[in-house]
Amino acid sequence: MLQPRQLGYLALDVADLESSVRFYQDVVHLDVTEEREGCAYLTGGIQHHWLVLRQSTTPGVNRVAFEMENERDLEAMEKRLKAAGVEVERAGSGTLGRERVDQYIRFRDPDGIMIELFTDMVTMPMAPTYAHRVHMSKLLHTVLLEKDASKSVPFYTDLLGFQISDWVERTAAFMRCGDKYHHSIGVFGTGGTRTQVDHMCILVPTLDDLMRARANVMALNVPFRNDLLKHAPSGSIAIYFRDEANNLTVEYCWEHGQILDEAHRPRVLPAMPETLDMWRLVGPGFGKGTAEISLSQGVQPLSQPAASRINGGAHPMGEAQALSALGVRQGDGARVETGK
Repeated sequence: MLQPRQLGYLALDVADLESSVRFYQDVVHLDVTEEREGCAYLTGGIQHHWLVLRQSTTPGVNRVAFEMENERDLEAMEKRLKAAGVEVERAGSGTLGRERVDQYIRFRDPDGIMIELFTDMVTMPMAPTYAHRVHMSKLLHTVLLEKDASKSVPFYTDLLGFQISDWVERTAAFMRCGDKYHHSIGVFGTGGTRTQVDHMCILVPTLDDLMRARANVMALNVPFRNDLLKHAPSGSIAIYFRDEANNLTVEYCWEHGQILDEAHRPRVLPAMPETLDMWRLVGPGFGKGTAEISLSQGVQPLSQPAASRINGGAHPMGEAQALSALGVRQGDGARVETGK
């Protein structure tokens, strides 16, 4: 099946490169693999980079990049996109020294978010040394907030080959690619209000690593968006915390499931707080209606418990309510340069 192999990296334009590098070193525990004038590459694994930070006067996510299996698949994807009328920028051999990937194509999704598909990133001689630090397995997924999920989701499935793992109502889709993890990308509809990258997620190998990451975030007084919770879609246990300077959320997760059954049938999950967090205490109205949580409230850390009410109501839930119930606050997420 023609599809990306896995999420490769995010490129983030930042107003203050030095402080952003410090944040991702000290808080996220990524290592700097290379620095150039106005640019830094960071990783948590053997790959040259999971994150590219570039000095800019207009901060925000520049692009989201996925790795293809080989050059043949990259060329086939380029042909498919062009046949569908998508404008594609192609960079062939010679980009290894500049971009640290061998070949790539770039294009924009229906909401204008820049997507890159690449082959053969530079591999480091060894992974970062993790003594007294958080061990990391991989850069796992990203979630995009897009104005109209009904247009964006078919772009990722029909053209890019992602497979739907689960829906939330019909306002959000979790999609997997070649590595078979429950989702490498999520697309949440915003009801036409905004387009942005909500968060990036790093998978860790043990519960100890997740708790060590949480303790580090707390010790550095970095604000949580969501404290310990268990997701219904993937089964993962996670924390979310904020890069406030660049308006991006970072997630650490553990035990994110894979879907190996090709006959898997996507579920349609309810847009309720319990879909975000299976550990949430529920009341007698569980499953009987929609949840009311302010978009500005989100889900608070354990030290600041937030009560929720579950009331009767009509389905399907509106996109704004769905985002609210799933813990996405108004204004969360990094601005993206849409090119529109």
